[in-house]
Amino acid sequence: MDVQGKIIQKLKDMTGCRHVLLLDRGNSAVFLAFYAVKTKNMMLSIPDQGGWLTYKDYPKKLDLKFTEYHTDYAKATEDSFQNPKNKAYIICQPGGYFVQQKLSMIRQKTDFYILDASGSIGNDDVRNSRADIILGSFSKWKPVNLGKGGFFATDNDDIFDIAKLQADKHLFKPDLSEAEMLLRLLNRVKERYNLFEEHCQKIKEDLKEFEILHPDSHGINLVVKADSEHDKEQVTQYCKDNNYAYTLLPRYIRANCNGVSIEVKRLE
Repeated sequence: MDVQGKIIQKLKDMTGCRHVLLLDRGNSAVFLAFYAVKTKNMMLSIPDQGGWLTYKDYPKKLDLKFTEYHTDYAKATEDSFQNPKNKAYIICQPGGYFVQQKLSMIRQKTDFYILDASGSIGNDDVRNSRADIILGSFSKWKPVNLGKGGFFATDNDDIFDIAKLQADKHLFKPDLSEAEMLLRLLNRVKERYNLFEEHCQKIKEDLKEFEILHPDSHGINLVVKADSEHDKEQVTQYCKDNNYAYTLLPRYIRANCNGVSIEVKRLE
């Protein structure tokens, strides 16, 4: 088996899916997933926060009807899934990269769901998720940070056939050095999660006087709620002093509140 074949097999093992496409970008995987939703004549439902930018852009390009489901600061709850018939939900794990989703509950509450595992590929909950489509990105600042590429995985033969018909111009064909690097990164991804968890625990202790969203959850970023400029300045100064990248909130791709997202996932 060549290196690319080993990558495909590794992703099959990580997702629990029989079919995997290696793609040029994570956004290409999102596009193929939404195209499959349109072909199946379903409505798409995206998170009201903690999602990705193309969740709102691609439905418009595809003329795909979509709605937003309510979350508890990027975490899906039982109340998020109203009238699931003929509706496809996309779930980020972790939501906004900072809050762990309860995938077993989501599987029970939905008829069809897409799992964006860009921030969790390699974890057991992804492999055991039984999502209809699993996708992810290997771009900069992701746990598998090749700087390019992504994947689309499914256990559904019909969905795979639909995706393959649209995938030709989006396929990723890495050269040998890129393929070897990607395989190494996939094999070492749990070491990256351990690094993120170590720093997240330290930050939680250092900033325990502030309101941290979902403090008992496990993510690869941390979100600190800060309604006052004084608190925001204190948190950003902490980030500067400790060499943590950060972004200011509100932002759709993190959380819709005033605060700071500490971008732990950017650590090397």
